[in-house]
Amino acid sequence: MSDLLNEQQMRAMLQARCDLLGSQREFARQNGISASVVSQVLNAGRGISPEILAALGFTKVTRFAKVRTKDQSIWIKGGQEAVKQE
Repeated sequence: MSDLLNEQQMRAMLQARCDLLGSQREFARQNGISASVVSQVLNAGRGISPEILAALGFTKVTRFAKVRTKDQSIWIKGGQEAVKQE
């Protein structure tokens, strides 16, 4: 399994952990999280909180992607990015 998961995979991991512990309420109790929050997350009515992520051993990361146009090429010189107009 990749270290990077999407939201659906995280919800599945949360559900699996709840199943392993016997209930959503038990997962919540063991991790000091409201049982209603766990339920809302599993039903996609709420985003996955940092507390739930931490309980599952994860943190949220943001990634960015470069957008290139037809008239630009990107090149690296000496560790610096430069844009060359074509």
